Amino acid sequence: MNGNSFSRRAQFLTRQVFRALLISLLFGCVHGCVNTMPIYNPNFPVQSTSYANVRNAIVRSLNDRNWVVRYDNPAVFDQEVVTGSLAAGNAVTTKKLVKPPRMEARFCKKAHCAVVTITYSGSSVSIKLKSSSDLNQGFSKTGQEVIHKTYLGWVKTLETDIQTNLNQRRR
Repeated sequence: MNGNSFSRRAQFLTRQVFRALLISLLFGCVHGCVNTMPIYNPNFPVQSTSYANVRNAIVRSLNDRNWVVRYDNPAVFDQEVVTGSLAAGNAVTTKKLVKPPRMEARFCKKAHCAVVTITYSGSSVSIKLKSSSDLNQGFSKTGQEVIHKTYLGWVKTLETDIQTNLNQRRR
């Protein structure tokens, strides 16, 4: 075997390795693109009697699914406002909501993590993605924000659990 045939064999193998890497890269891109979906940030109405009931349902749902609450800020109300007349006996005292309650929760499964911000009131709950790692968060070719479809399952399950816990609370 002379040096020239060895050189041709090395070139052939180099081309084969390059082709295999290129095919793997293309398959990985297609596979990643197929597994991403538009980000789902649910905002749904709830029927409850108080902020506390909604908060308890959220915390229970997070705990049941192994989400970790990073912070839990209660609602901030302004000073009490009195309308009507104390003397006439028709005075009504109300508090004006300045800042709605907010929670931040984190869920990790292996290397995949998502952090969501949850705001709520006695009549609605909103779950919004704050950040993620290793979930292919980015933008599609059309400019729409996307994330791995696994995240959508996590958030839809959390949404369903919150609604279920609130419905059980009302019974």
